Amino acid sequence: MNVPPPLPRQRISAFVLIAIPLLLLALAARAILGGFGHLLTEPLQKLTVALGGIVAAGVAAILGIVALFLRRRPWVLSMVLVVAAICLGKLLTGELRQPIEGVTSRLRESAAQGFVLGKEPIPQEKGASTGAQLQPSMVAWGEEAMVRPYLEHGHHDPAWDDAAQQFIRGVALEVTDYSVSPGEEHLRALGRQLQHAGCNDPWVLFLIRRLGEKDPDFAEAMAKASSSLASAGYPPFCLWWARAETVRGLRREAPSEAAAVMKDCLEALRGALSAKPLDAGAYCAWSELFSSDAGEKLLEQNGEEVCGVVDSVAGVQEWFRLWLRGHSEVQQAWLARGGGWANSVTEERWKLFSQHLAAARAALEQAQKLEPDQPAIATTMMTVELGCSRPEEMRQQFDRAIQARFDYLPAYGSMRNGLLPRWFGSTEAQLAFGRACLATGRFDTEVPCQMLQVVYDIAKDQKDPEQYYKTGAPWEDLMKTLDGYLAHGNPARRSYYLSEKAVFASKRGMDELVGQLLKELDYKVDPEVVAGWNLPVDWAERIASLSGPAGKLVLEADHEDHMNLGRSLASLLAAQKLPDLPPVVQGYIAQRIADVQALTALDSAPWLPWAPPQDQSGWKVEGGNWQISSSALLELKTGNAGSFLTRLRPVGDTWDIRGELFLKNQGPGRVEAAFFCGPPDNREGRGLSLRFWSNVNGWAGASVARGFENEAMSKQRDLAESFPIYIRMINHRIGVMADNGVWFANQPIPEGTEIDKNSVLTIGSTAGAGKTVEFRRVLCRSLIKAN
Repeated sequence: MNVPPPLPRQRISAFVLIAIPLLLLALAARAILGGFGHLLTEPLQKLTVALGGIVAAGVAAILGIVALFLRRRPWVLSMVLVVAAICLGKLLTGELRQPIEGVTSRLRESAAQGFVLGKEPIPQEKGASTGAQLQPSMVAWGEEAMVRPYLEHGHHDPAWDDAAQQFIRGVALEVTDYSVSPGEEHLRALGRQLQHAGCNDPWVLFLIRRLGEKDPDFAEAMAKASSSLASAGYPPFCLWWARAETVRGLRREAPSEAAAVMKDCLEALRGALSAKPLDAGAYCAWSELFSSDAGEKLLEQNGEEVCGVVDSVAGVQEWFRLWLRGHSEVQQAWLARGGGWANSVTEERWKLFSQHLAAARAALEQAQKLEPDQPAIATTMMTVELGCSRPEEMRQQFDRAIQARFDYLPAYGSMRNGLLPRWFGSTEAQLAFGRACLATGRFDTEVPCQMLQVVYDIAKDQKDPEQYYKTGAPWEDLMKTLDGYLAHGNPARRSYYLSEKAVFASKRGMDELVGQLLKELDYKVDPEVVAGWNLPVDWAERIASLSGPAGKLVLEADHEDHMNLGRSLASLLAAQKLPDLPPVVQGYIAQRIADVQALTALDSAPWLPWAPPQDQSGWKVEGGNWQISSSALLELKTGNAGSFLTRLRPVGDTWDIRGELFLKNQGPGRVEAAFFCGPPDNREGRGLSLRFWSNVNGWAGASVARGFENEAMSKQRDLAESFPIYIRMINHRIGVMADNGVWFANQPIPEGTEIDKNSVLTIGSTAGAGKTVEFRRVLCRSLIKAN
């Protein structure tokens, strides 16, 4: 007689096994809130526990239901789990009301408190100084620290001497007092003039290249400048600044190399501070130097060493030593905390953050006792109070700084930061502060201009900044600010204020007013405004065209550019025939006609693979290891002195390229993919370069320049490891799209670049050895027909 096998042992469903610990978590959350809720002092803590329990109970219920539907045994246990999870979830949901009310109440209180702090009147003490009053001492410092070294050690030539001194004086004001400085874009323009004049002085060239911190080879340029300054015998201050900028550049590419430069940087700092006793202007200048750019980065990364050097120099006033140490502790506190939201900061990071802030407070309080009227000390204390969640004390320190110097702009910047919604403010608080600044009526300073800065801050936090500028920005306040400066401000800044007004009016759709303002500007928008708003180079000409009788036809042409070039050309030709067009509009339409005609001609040219044959005939290889996998893939292992692959047959002056780049980030230094176009025998001197680059620390960007680095126009933005590109060269203007974004739109090529029918095209890299770059599916077409 056959005996049937025993029934298999009953197994518990995997869904049930996962649901049980989740149910226990939900039960623990309920127990904590019920029996130990008094231990959770913050509403956010209770809310976090309740939400965690609800999620655990919900997932447990779902898993139990799944087990029931799949008829997994034991079904009774599954049923119990589902019922228990639902009950626990309901109980925990009831616990949400109180912590939610607590959190929202805190937010309302913070916003209300921020509004109260923001709308307080700006103190206007009779004895408070202004930037204009301090300008003579800043000029005296600049003459001694920056101009005199050039006079004694510089390379002089009548072709550039006067312009070089003007440029150095402008930089001195820029780094010490932004309210009376010429502006960075004006300095860039003067720097380009000096380069065209052939200036070869290392101090001047350093100050020019320092403005290009977004350039891909910024670190190399700063290191080269440091060496050249030392060889020319420039004094310690110049060497310190160049080495500090070198360290700043190397930290984002090769931190180990930055450490090697740091020793020389500290020795130069010691020499600069020991050269002669510091006067009031020098202390003010050094405070500014250590509060921005390279100096602040030194304190963040090497604060103890920097403070040690300053402490070792005899004669440095005690308040400055204490302020510097406090400022260093603040930088290290925020470095330890990180830039994430509060709930992403670990307990250890919070501990370090608090320790550094406590050390900063101790040093800064001593410094204020010794020098109570130093605005830099009070401004640094504002950051300490911000980190300690003490908004009222932050406002007190702001008032203290302003009572010492009414237009001390770093204090206003710190106050605006504290009134951001993510800290202690709200949009209403930000606007209240801007209006309080405007209410001072001090158009002889940059204080009312804080109204504009507040609007910029608010727009940055909007999902659609353009819509905010169009309908949400406080138009009356903006116009009151700009009209006040136009009536009572510095006449030398008139172009800036008119340009700002034109941009705001344009964003609001007020075409008639924009046309009037541009006419008053003679269609020359202030370069600071162009850079600040990232305006296209032909913005004024285009807006003038759109706001006049040709506007409808120009818009039609713009629409047809992507649909039908023939109809686009017809619209532009019709616009060109309209009577009484201003010369600037005529010029814009003529340029657009030339562009459309060039695009039409390019459209008739075939796209051809841009890759050499296996024997590389007709091509020239210089450096690097090139692997030609196929016509669709070129792989480059970069060499030490640059890596270049040139097609010897000319590409001409009208062409476009499309394809994909792959930049593999490994190890220190940057990885770069570059395109060059220009004379076959003078690529580095007269050619055009377009370089895409990135590094392992997350920095990335693109740069257009004459040669490899002259007159560079550089932008920094995120780039994927692999990204599509489209590059177009027509009528000596370059357009660049990469990673699905526009980087340069119809940008005129740098002055002195030679692009003509004999120009050749090169790909490659100027970066160091050992990097991997791939040029994938690169196609090119040009008006030069292939043989």
